[in-house]
Amino acid sequence: MNNTFGEITESSLHKEIDLIENIIERMADNAFKARGWYVTLLVALVSLTKDNLPFAIGCVPIISIPFWGLTAFFLCTERNYRKVYDYIISLRQKGDYSNMYRLNLDLYKGDLEYEKIYNNLLRPTIWPFYLLPIIAAVIFIFLNYPLFYPYIFK
Repeated sequence: MNNTFGEITESSLHKEIDLIENIIERMADNAFKARGWYVTLLVALVSLTKDNLPFAIGCVPIISIPFWGLTAFFLCTERNYRKVYDYIISLRQKGDYSNMYRLNLDLYKGDLEYEKIYNNLLRPTIWPFYLLPIIAAVIFIFLNYPLFYPYIFK
């Protein structure tokens, strides 16, 4: 078990796995924090512009879409690192110690099939949280502003 870096110990293998676990935990935490910021911004927008509610409702999609993408990115990255975690454990059990502590996802692209961000946009844990406020905003605008009717229902 010698390589150019010296003896590979069991503790160094555990440290590598711990690093991947920490990345997975950070991605999950970031997704949770992004949702918190999203809710905070929506509440702040509605409360600060309560005199101009149509403006606030019109801004809901502008706020929702970037946070929706950000949450999908964090979920996608978390899932991809879970695949890397399983792959690295299988490599180390076979005695392959190449790329120790190299956690760049691009290194394993040829060996693993990664998830795409757009596949995570419609996950059941994400889309209701972001799409329902957008749908509610659109319905509110259409019900309260009939001047849009001639353009839509020609």
